Amino acid sequence: MEFPLQKMVFLIVAVAIVFIVFAIFRVPAEAEEELKPSPAMKLLGEPAARLRSRDLGGLYDYQVELSAAVTYAGDFKEGEHAMNVVALLSFKDADTKAFVDCASLDCAAPTGVCSRTTFSISRDNPSFTGTFGTCMHSKWAPLRQNPQTPASRFTGEMKAYESLVLSDVGKFVITATAVKDSVVDRYKVGPSCVLAKSTCSVPCYVSFSVACGDPVNAAPTLKAYPLCDADKDYEKCERDLKLCNGRVHIKLNEANCDEAKAKNVEISVTGGATAYEPKETVLVSFWKSTACVGNFGAFNDLRVHCGEDNLGTFEIKAP
Repeated sequence: MEFPLQKMVFLIVAVAIVFIVFAIFRVPAEAEEELKPSPAMKLLGEPAARLRSRDLGGLYDYQVELSAAVTYAGDFKEGEHAMNVVALLSFKDADTKAFVDCASLDCAAPTGVCSRTTFSISRDNPSFTGTFGTCMHSKWAPLRQNPQTPASRFTGEMKAYESLVLSDVGKFVITATAVKDSVVDRYKVGPSCVLAKSTCSVPCYVSFSVACGDPVNAAPTLKAYPLCDADKDYEKCERDLKLCNGRVHIKLNEANCDEAKAKNVEISVTGGATAYEPKETVLVSFWKSTACVGNFGAFNDLRVHCGEDNLGTFEIKAP
């Protein structure tokens, strides 16, 4: 009996030591934030963002422009006196390297005259003031204000990837994040339904998200109401959500997966956070112009493969 007792005491002491070491060396969240390296590129004042959009039918064309003044507060390598910098604009899940100081940028009638994609900074002149602009395509629609009265209620059609702003005391952004059927439902019908869904009829589901502050609050996936009448499972077709000092009610009456639309949805909001003001957000990131940065165009790829070339990333609210 002596050996098991010694072993137990040893384990207790070992665990105690681990907890003591963790308590001593654990970095508090606030200190952890302070330890993060500050961006080498700094914004001088608040940049001005301008957005223009065109509906191309299932795809949106965006012209994104940013006027900004920046300065380099980092170090130059030994023997390095200047560097070229690339600005990447990210918006609506799309990333594009920006043209620099292109006054003739027009995404509706591109002329091809924009070609400069870098700007220079040096030890003697570490600052730059100019414009960064680009054209990009995205499946995500622009924010749309509720066209109906009162602004707290909406009944009608929503396309997939469309966002609608409803208002009561505060504002809520309701987004149809996906309109699709379920592979599981098709499997239940049979193999032919999996291979060619046009040969069978399965429920169409619409997924919503609700934003009324930070972070985004995901709402449940709903199916069209006639199916809920059949199986008496009404929670699958409508849901009442309590959030942001308010309430959001979503009821899906009809959906069409072939058209990727909630054909008839009823939404109502009450209450809300008065401080929340929904705006489009543009992400601008600055990168040292290197061979690595030249090989990638997506923000996530650049972050993974060329992280050491990142000079700073900033969120800019568009009016």
